[in-house]
Amino acid sequence: HFMRAYTMHQIALRFCNDYEPSKAKTQLGVPCPKEYNPDAQLNRGTLEDTYKFILADIAIAEQGLKDVAGSADAIYLTADAVTAFKAQVALQMHDYENASEYASSLYADYPLSTTSEEIEKMWREDSSSEVIFQPEVVSTTLGTVGSMSDYYAGSWNASLGAFLCQPAYVLTQTPVSLYDPAKDIRYGNYLPYRSSLCKRILLQDKVQILLV
Repeated sequence: HFMRAYTMHQIALRFCNDYEPSKAKTQLGVPCPKEYNPDAQLNRGTLEDTYKFILADIAIAEQGLKDVAGSADAIYLTADAVTAFKAQVALQMHDYENASEYASSLYADYPLSTTSEEIEKMWREDSSSEVIFQPEVVSTTLGTVGSMSDYYAGSWNASLGAFLCQPAYVLTQTPVSLYDPAKDIRYGNYLPYRSSLCKRILLQDKVQILLV
């Protein structure tokens, strides 16, 4: 029920208008299947119906997981994961009071990273005090995880002893300038830049970054 609610919410975010309490009864939602049937032809219903469906599944998940204590980096669903998701849904529904209540109840047990080392550990080692739920990926399930290659498109060149990177998207200076290198602990991890290690080269009519 949790995973169905989460999936339905993600679909609604992508294919529906922003949830407006005063308009939800007239806005289009998404089909809400209650049983597996690939041939089902369900109507979209209203956005209000969609969120009622999501909230009903959350309530069932909450009841089923009420005795499953949470912990940082949990690889299985916990009661805290449900609370965090409730906060996200409440925020989307403009139910700000409950969104704040649900989220703030988790602050003490899941403190945010406060050092550059902790940020690096979160992204490099998948370990952080602020991660509430993180499904485990092992060798047998790795193939089910979406590839990141579209973001970095890097390949190792043995003869050069370097990675040739051809990312689909490269940050311009405008978003980079939003980070303060001296004060923002995310800067060195999210936006590492070593001018002495980067050379622009022209290879097969494409500009690439050569890290040497």
